[in-house]
Amino acid sequence: MAFHRRSINIVTVIPSALLLFVMLLMAFPFPSRADIPKEVAQQIKSINAKGEYYGLIVSGQDELHAVLAEGRGMFQPDQELPSVDASGTVYITHNLQSRLISVTFEITSDWFLHFKLHQIRIFMSVKYSVGVCTVTARRFHVGRMGKHRAIVVMCGSGMVNAAQTTQLLVSFFRVRAVLHYGRAASANPDKLSIGDVAIPRQFAHAGIFYWEKYGGDDESYDRNLANLTFSKYNVGGKEVANKLQSVYFQPEVIYSAEKPEVGKERFWIDVDNDLYSTAQKIENVELNQCVGKSQSVCLEQQPKVKRVERGGSANIYVNNEAYRDFLRNHLNINSIDTESAAIAMACQSERRPFVALRSITNYAGGSYEGNDVELVVKLWPEHARSAVGEMFIQLPSLNPKIRSVTDA
Repeated sequence: MAFHRRSINIVTVIPSALLLFVMLLMAFPFPSRADIPKEVAQQIKSINAKGEYYGLIVSGQDELHAVLAEGRGMFQPDQELPSVDASGTVYITHNLQSRLISVTFEITSDWFLHFKLHQIRIFMSVKYSVGVCTVTARRFHVGRMGKHRAIVVMCGSGMVNAAQTTQLLVSFFRVRAVLHYGRAASANPDKLSIGDVAIPRQFAHAGIFYWEKYGGDDESYDRNLANLTFSKYNVGGKEVANKLQSVYFQPEVIYSAEKPEVGKERFWIDVDNDLYSTAQKIENVELNQCVGKSQSVCLEQQPKVKRVERGGSANIYVNNEAYRDFLRNHLNINSIDTESAAIAMACQSERRPFVALRSITNYAGGSYEGNDVELVVKLWPEHARSAVGEMFIQLPSLNPKIRSVTDA
């Protein structure tokens, strides 16, 4: 006989198994999804009690490993802070372990309630390690960079990950200023070579477009920043009509605590004046040109730390020489990445000084001499430690106030 599912009042049919499950829930405390576990909240409090920190946001795991590499003397974890790895979700805590219990209720026509604990698995362990605090799926490494207290965190690729991580960093911790390190493409090979470390003075979110309909229109969008007209990029140089028409770059809208519902349009976001001036002191840092002790396996040019005018970020991995040249010619962009502008925007909204360092590892689809792209894979981690390490040496004490140009 076929069974038919029907809705019933669950209160009228409560077997002993369900009562047992409810009693278990009452016996073992667990936080709600929105709560931060008590261990993590206490850890954040202990970290902040030590004073202000410089924050360092790195783009990915490779960058994180380069910065945290043991034996390199760059990052020293805080030995006094027992720390917690935890992630907020529904769980039952018992003996420092959390088990996620999945429950299935099946109602059939014979009015028999099947109660199944069909999956019991280890979801999270609360483990204690040195100098680590994980909040909302982000792990914050607490310690020192040179003479300064520092918190290092990996954001992951893309604008959303970068903005979310920055917001968590400045919201949970006493961060005086934010530095960012990652890899980038050069949009201007005449100015930035493979192996260089670029420090742009301004960043733009170069991924907000108004896409015009075929034949044109008179919609009231910004048309003064830059427009990419597809018909101008036909092979052979002959300009003919293209149904993709044109895209017009648009400014971002920045919000602040002073006027949280009143946005201000901004395309170029300045880094901090004082931090940018400090970066001038590291332009003479020596970066390895050759792999290991070899004098023959080398980059074509001696890599340098260079302050440049502009960088652009978007959720676009550019491997197209024509688009790269468009960004350079129309917006004077020198470096291209997928995170920096998002971090800059979050810092501006939170009134935190910000600067970014980006290792150049390719020409965004453009050609290159020799085997530079292959060699820089082996060299950029050392470049990261040299440039970022020297930047932390040159940073001022955390006591004097660092003035941000975004305060104006």
